[in-house]
Amino acid sequence: MNARERAKFVQEGVATVREREAAMIDDGHHGQPPGFDSIAEACAYYTHIARASDVDEVAFIEIILTTLDLSREALEEAADVLGKLKYGDVARMMRRLARRAQSRPPAWPDQRMAERWKHRLH
Repeated sequence: MNARERAKFVQEGVATVREREAAMIDDGHHGQPPGFDSIAEACAYYTHIARASDVDEVAFIEIILTTLDLSREALEEAADVLGKLKYGDVARMMRRLARRAQSRPPAWPDQRMAERWKHRLH
């Protein structure tokens, strides 16, 4: 699968997941993902599922992560862990997503500072 085909596959996959998620919420059902302790653990699990199903693992994980709208820090942290565990292709894709993701605002002890930060994001 070349880069253009992968991008289209990911875009269609994200749209499909979001449509199904909206339908589940409208029906009163909320999909409960398996319990994972970290994003890296979930990505490793779903990479294994993709490999077992002969699906492009990088595109599969990209669909999941794009749907979740994770912060830059969360993606970078998970990419570091997966890189050390030899999930190189998935880790590279996560670093690419992290470059485009929004950074989470810092935890300010003063509520006025938090409000100032919030307005700078938009």
